Amino acid sequence: MIEDTNYLKIEQYLAGTLPQDELVLFEKQMELNKDLADAVKLSVQVNLHMSNDFVENESLSSGYASEIRAFIESDTAKKIKEDLEQAQKEFKLNEELSVSRKKRFPFWAAASIVVLLLSSLAFFFSQSNSPENLYAAYYSENDMPSVIQRDETNNMLDQGVVAYQNQDYSTAIDKFNATTDKSAALFIYKGMAYANTNQ
Repeated sequence: MIEDTNYLKIEQYLAGTLPQDELVLFEKQMELNKDLADAVKLSVQVNLHMSNDFVENESLSSGYASEIRAFIESDTAKKIKEDLEQAQKEFKLNEELSVSRKKRFPFWAAASIVVLLLSSLAFFFSQSNSPENLYAAYYSENDMPSVIQRDETNNMLDQGVVAYQNQDYSTAIDKFNATTDKSAALFIYKGMAYANTNQ
C-alpha cells in the first residue's frame, strides 16, 4: 500500500523537482517496491491522458511511452473514458432534476399553506359560535361560586346572591353595589346579573 507522502514524492519526481539525493533514493525504492513503481506508472499515464500531451517526455524511455500510448488507445481505456463521460452526464442530469425539484418546493409549500388556511377559515365560519350560543352552551347556574357564609358579616352579599338565584337581577345588583366586600365572587355575580338584564 502506498502512503500519502509517497504520492507527494511521485508528483515531485514526475515534475522533476526532487533534490538529487532524494531522486536517487526514490529510484532505488521504485526498483525494490513494485507497488511504488506501479503507482508511478499510473501517475504518468493519468498525467499524459489528462493533458492530452503525447509528446515524448525526457524522463520516459521511448518503450515505456509507447506502452502508455498503446494503453490509452486500447479498447479498455476507451471504455473507461466512455463510462466516466456517461457518469458525468448522469450526475449533471440528476443535479438538474434536483434543482428543478427545489424550485418547485416553495410553490407546493405555499399552496399547501393557503389550502390549510382556507379550510380552517371555512370550518371556523361554518360553526355558529355567536356569543349567545356560547353563553347558552357553557353557562350553568351550578358553576357560580358560593359566597354564602354562616356569619353575618356579608349580609348584603348573601342577600344579593339569593336575589340572583331567584332571578331578581335588579335587586341583586342593588345588593351587590351596597356591599363592602370586593371578592372575585362579587364581581362574577354582579357581571352575570348585568348580563341577564342586558345592561
